[in-house]
Amino acid sequence: PRFQTHRPRAAAAGRVLYTGENVSGYGKLIIITHGPGAVTVYGHNSELLVKRGDNVTNGQVIAKMGNSDSDSVNLLFEVRHNDRPVNPVEYLPQ
Repeated sequence: PRFQTHRPRAAAAGRVLYTGENVSGYGKLIIITHGPGAVTVYGHNSELLVKRGDNVTNGQVIAKMGNSDSDSVNLLFEVRHNDRPVNPVEYLPQ
């Protein structure tokens, strides 16, 4: 599928907090911290291009999209503040 060439990018600069496949339902997962209480979550990747401890820049390619732990090629994206999911529209540029 054409989406397999898409590459998720970091929503903001930060540090990679977690990479792996040990969180059920997320497949190959990346979690990036962006300061006190703020993280972004990127799931269902086919390949992870960063590792725990890496610093990332805004817009940096961090993975290849895939369908790990999913029935179709897609990207799970979450913004969390203090461990609670929040509406990403409030944090992303218009």
